[in-house]
Amino acid sequence: MTQIVAATCVLGPGQTGLTIGLRVLNLDGTTYSAFSTTGVAETSVPGTYRKANGVVAPDAGGYIVWGTSVVDKAEAAVDSSIMGKSPATLAAADVSGNLPVDVQTIKTQAVTAAAPVTVPASIGTSTYTGTDTTGTTELLTRIPDATPGTTSGLPLKSDLPAAAPSAAAIDTVLSGTHGSGAWGAGSGAFSKVYTVTVGGIPRAGAYCRMTTDLAGLVNISAGTSNSLGQVTFLHNLPVGTPVWIHVNLDGFLPLVDQETI
Repeated sequence: MTQIVAATCVLGPGQTGLTIGLRVLNLDGTTYSAFSTTGVAETSVPGTYRKANGVVAPDAGGYIVWGTSVVDKAEAAVDSSIMGKSPATLAAADVSGNLPVDVQTIKTQAVTAAAPVTVPASIGTSTYTGTDTTGTTELLTRIPDATPGTTSGLPLKSDLPAAAPSAAAIDTVLSGTHGSGAWGAGSGAFSKVYTVTVGGIPRAGAYCRMTTDLAGLVNISAGTSNSLGQVTFLHNLPVGTPVWIHVNLDGFLPLVDQETI
């Protein structure tokens, strides 16, 4: 590493018009760079000489010797560019050296990691035992019957249903809770087509149920309107039977419409 320092030599008015140069020495007095007059010129002050663009000197400091090719006339010291700092000496097996105490403390801390993390031997081995529940206790206490630090009480994959319930199973549950009849597509030899419109425009996605009572407890058939706004109800009702169509569409209040088979 090197540094560039400004260099001016005042020899006095009696030393004007000379061919002055300089050489640079290391701190131990050995030659860092040989004598050269390149870039050295007398300034407007008689007997004062300056090296243009500065002098390249060692980072550790040294000396600039001014003179002619025959005789030395002046010498100036060059300070270290390291500002008096001592470099840290780091050994391969120990990184304490001249590092601050807090950094040494970090180096001596045990590394904790959950398996199967592999920690380099130069850092240290893992002290994780699998029992540290810091940061998980609050989460686990929000799960009913869960025990912090274990998987007890947590739902396992084997506890989940093997497959989604069938339409028939859903229909059975709904009928048992809300009334008998078909909550999905019904069955029968006859059909009735009902069209859902909003502002005179057919609307898809409306879930409709056809029942034989205003309260909607006796379900005959159900379905969702298609792109034409149509729902087809299958049934075995005689002609002239009054039915009620219960319409549910996102963004609108439920609607009950009376129709006749």
